[in-house]
Amino acid sequence: MNNLKLFRRTAGLKGKQLSSLLLVSAHVYGYYEKDLPLPPETAVMLSKIYKIDVDQIFCSENEITNETMETVESISKLQPEQQNSLLALNLSNGEYEKLNFKKLWYIREQIHAELIQEKAARK
Repeated sequence: MNNLKLFRRTAGLKGKQLSSLLLVSAHVYGYYEKDLPLPPETAVMLSKIYKIDVDQIFCSENEITNETMETVESISKLQPEQQNSLLALNLSNGEYEKLNFKKLWYIREQIHAELIQEKAARK
């Protein structure tokens, strides 16, 4: 179970907006909302996009913090272009207002490498 649909709707976003940032089709993103297993780097990317703790994506709905819901809801107060800029800035740690495929791929690969390092450090 995950909270992706709740967060997307609360933020006033379209699945297409998120799927393009995640480098997946809107169809695949829809499956993520229906509990298709979420790759770890995708979960981290979503937590960055929303600026929330990754655990909030997977906790039960009644365990979502007020702070998380306020953060996600604040996105809905923006116009679509502002939303897109904010999501890009969040995902890129403040570096870019617009992200092309190359930048998104780099971010995804960087997150993947960080996850591998974290896993290796725990062993």
